[in-house]
Amino acid sequence: MNNKTDISFSNTPADELYSTLLTSIYDAFDNNAEYINFKECTITKPKIVYDTKSKKTIWSNFGKNCKEINRTLLEIKNFTEKELTTTSSINQAEQLLIKGKYKPELLISNFKKYMNLYVQCHSCKSLSTELTKHKDFNLYTINCKKCRCIRNY
Repeated sequence: MNNKTDISFSNTPADELYSTLLTSIYDAFDNNAEYINFKECTITKPKIVYDTKSKKTIWSNFGKNCKEINRTLLEIKNFTEKELTTTSSINQAEQLLIKGKYKPELLISNFKKYMNLYVQCHSCKSLSTELTKHKDFNLYTINCKKCRCIRNY
């Protein structure tokens, strides 16, 4: 918004007030550029390979994906197990070993579903959120670090 000085109207008091308010809004946006910047960060696509000997699906960059969205390995592992109704384990290289053969598209859509439900802020679409669980109730809270929105479910 470099044309702040080009905002001019007729010389009536209402038009001057409008011009002043509009200029102050542009200034506020410029000062809070980080707050109104709703660009999402890029997340590495999950890499899926098959182990033909043991009939397992391996999510090879599972640890990296979890770190990128600031969630623990166990949280996403449990969600994936519930969605696929199967069992899995995590090896030393932070790879997720899922019992059974699953298409990569299914696991990628499952990961996107987790991100939409438990990571992404519904107000500003930011991925810099924090997930906390209430001790007494089975209630989760997502706290957005950008817009400070709080969502319970």
